[in-house]
Amino acid sequence: MELDGLVALVTGASKGIGKAIAVALAAAGADVGINYHTDREGAETTQEAVARAGRRALPLHADVSDRAAVERMVQELRAHFGRLDILVNNAAIGSTHHGSFADYPLDAWQRVFAVNLDGVVHCTQAALKIMLAQRAEGRQQQSEGRTRETGGRIINISSSHSLVFQRRTSAYTVAKGALNTLTQALAVEFGPQGITVNCIAAGAVSTPGWPASPQGKAAWIRRTPRARMGKAEDIANAVVYLASPQADYITGQILCVDGGYVHSVTPMP
Repeated sequence: MELDGLVALVTGASKGIGKAIAVALAAAGADVGINYHTDREGAETTQEAVARAGRRALPLHADVSDRAAVERMVQELRAHFGRLDILVNNAAIGSTHHGSFADYPLDAWQRVFAVNLDGVVHCTQAALKIMLAQRAEGRQQQSEGRTRETGGRIINISSSHSLVFQRRTSAYTVAKGALNTLTQALAVEFGPQGITVNCIAAGAVSTPGWPASPQGKAAWIRRTPRARMGKAEDIANAVVYLASPQADYITGQILCVDGGYVHSVTPMP
């Protein structure tokens, strides 16, 4: 799983799953852009962890729902590292409305989509411009015998709740379901350009940003064949594999990293 010489951008990487992904990619050899929105201190902590893994890191501030901010972020990363090979769309927010869909506030609904889906669109379009340009340059160099042909990796972080539904989570569930479909559509479109696009449907992972209650943990463990909560490293390990050369023939997939939850249980009430 050697990623030496490659550059990754991980959104929402100041804590939790995003931080674990950034550190795991660094341990596999990649330099990492660490996107954050509000937690600069957390991004610097991630940067220190990447440095301990022996790689370079760059904290990058942007609200992924802001198109102009995303474009500035990606250009800053390219100016610093010179390239972009791996994009991990991890940044997301949960639902702030826990009532019925019948009275779901439109502004709350739109904010979930702005981050969880539009944010992925903004980051992916900005990254694709670089990846496609690198692809063209790599093919030219390959024809001259100077280097091997290169592509790119786009990895989206979805949720098991995009596949097994809960009450009172409609905005989050629908946005993540749309992300699954976007993943498959882009895999078909950009596979011929050597760019793979995959999605991880993450199960319940208790992190500082998303702490699970004791009741929630017990319910998950009771309903999941693996009989434990997920760890951020479980998701990060899957990302590293999908980013690696070993996963070159894998694209358009929704990979459930959830202890077997999606395929075996009745949805939680």
